[in-house]
Parts: sequence; C-alpha cells; structure tokens
Amino acid sequence: MRMVAWLTPLAVFSVAEARRGPVGIIGTFPAEASWLLGQLKGKRKVALGGLSVHTGTLRGRRVVVMISGVGSTNAGAGTALLIERFKPRAVILNGVAGGTGIAGTNSIVVGAKVVNYGFGYQGADGSFAPWPTYQPSFTQRNPLYFPADAKLLARARAASKTARLVPLSFGGTTYAPKVIEGVIASSDNFTVYPPAIAEQNRQTGAIALEEEGASVAQICRQRGVPCLIVRAISNPAGPDGLQVFEKLGTATAANAQRFVAELVAGL
Repeated sequence: MRMVAWLTPLAVFSVAEARRGPVGIIGTFPAEASWLLGQLKGKRKVALGGLSVHTGTLRGRRVVVMISGVGSTNAGAGTALLIERFKPRAVILNGVAGGTGIAGTNSIVVGAKVVNYGFGYQGADGSFAPWPTYQPSFTQRNPLYFPADAKLLARARAASKTARLVPLSFGGTTYAPKVIEGVIASSDNFTVYPPAIAEQNRQTGAIALEEEGASVAQICRQRGVPCLIVRAISNPAGPDGLQVFEKLGTATAANAQRFVAELVAGL
C-alpha cells in the first residue's frame, strides 16, 4: 500500500523504481538548479537545514535537487545532509567551472577523477602540493584523486551521444557544446592568475577548475554513495574568467543540467 502512494499522475514510475533511493542532484547556486527544477514532476519543497531542496521525478526517476551554497564547506555539509536524510542511490554534482586546455567554453566536462587542490602542503620555499584528505578517524587517508563511479561514468558516456545541448554565442563567437572526460580540480580560490593556473594544471592535469567537486566526492566516498561530478565550462580559466562567467554562467549551467537530465533518464 505504501508503494501505491507514489503512483500519482504527477509522479509515475515503476514499483521497482519506488523501492530504490532517489538520485541526488546538487547545484551550488540557483542557476545550477533552476532548469532542473523546472523539469520536475510532482515537485515538493522539503525543509532541510535552511537549504533549498526539492523532491520529484525527472525523466521517470525519483530525484532530490539541492542548492547547497557555493564553496567547499557548503557543498560538503549539504551533501552530508542529503545523504543522511534521503539515502540516495547516487549523487551528481552539476554546475559550471573554468576551463583549461581542451575544455573550451560550453564544453561539458565529466569528471573521470577529482582532486582537492585546496588541501595540501606549502613548503618553506613557497611551493605547494596537494595532499590526500583525511577520513574522520584521522587514521586513514582518502586517495589523492577521487575516481568517478564506474556505472555513472558509463551512463554519462551514453548520455553524451543523446543529450540535446544548446550552442551559445558571445562576443561574435558561437561555442558548440561537446562532452569530454578529464580531471577536475577543486579549490576555494577563484584564481585568474596565469602562473597559478599553469602550476595547478602541471601538478594535477585538470581541465576544469572549480570549488566544490572534491568535497562532494569525499563525503560520498566516506559514506559509500556512488558519485559523479559534471561541469559545464562557463569561462576560460584566466584574467577574463570572471567577466565571461558573468555573461555565460547561467546559459552554460542550463546545458550542464540538460546533460544531467539525460544521464538520469538511463539510471
């Protein structure tokens, strides 16, 4: 009888789907969730630690969409709350990032692995190197790079062939969307300083720079929840990054959400 309550005109899915946990989808600020929220069927707002959280169905799958707040602290705390409350079968962080190398504007970067560049060791000579993060016990460390869940990564590869992504124009240039895999590096420092960006690339091989992915991946790993980080490139990482982000951030964020919706449909 409990399952029948889910089978309403606004939220129709199989009994097998109802028995599984929802897919948790996290954006860090409103533009990283607004397109998805507009797609939800049977949308309901849930009170959770003062955060913006909505449940519903997306492409026939139960989902929880959260706006965690910007930065590693907000994202990590939000992820922990989401896992504790909703017991998701997977967590996907989606949003925007600065791109380097092959990750041009309007690319979708699927994080094959994620590294926390904000946790490390700075030597007496000023050099910096990222460290593996600690688990709460302080007796065990996480890997330096958090790998994507294999099943979610395979589903992302399939979604890359069918997702309907939108080209964007800015400054007389049209940016065609493409989906690529690579390393995503997280740091709470929004840097536009080219030497710092180059050093981060040299050490990590990252093609997307952002703030929250590694924190979400760490919490998911420690709680045993499959995780994937998806980032649309809103701007090149560099001196003009913030200005371009302000122009293209919302539109590229919507493309990331279109991709995530296609990904979720196959889970």
